[in-house]
Amino acid sequence: MKPTDLRDHADNGRLATDVCIIGSGPAGAVIALELAAAGIDVLVVESGGWDVEPETNELYELDNVGLPRLPQDEIRVRQIGGSMTQWTGRSAPFRAIDFEERPWVSMSGWPITLDELEPHIGRASAYLGYA
Repeated sequence: MKPTDLRDHADNGRLATDVCIIGSGPAGAVIALELAAAGIDVLVVESGGWDVEPETNELYELDNVGLPRLPQDEIRVRQIGGSMTQWTGRSAPFRAIDFEERPWVSMSGWPITLDELEPHIGRASAYLGYA
């Protein structure tokens, strides 16, 4: 995969690819890497550039009429790597309790168990740096 900025392409130019992924955050990046490793031509489209661009990040500004929420333009960024660049990709392995229903947490519990997920965790762990 070769990075390119679409602002350097002619207007209405066409790009050909097998798969186009919208967003270069953790999920988009891993899917792109996995598909590329399988020989599939992948195009990843991101709203921002290599660094935070205030004019692009302004797209997160909104008028909230629902429950209070943090200002999205302060906690999310449109740049290569997505909002992961703000939380630096830090993560922790799941524990069994993460999947269990908790009476004090509305809509808690997963439809799968840690044991069912375990065969897939090793592959994902390599991308997260704790393999």
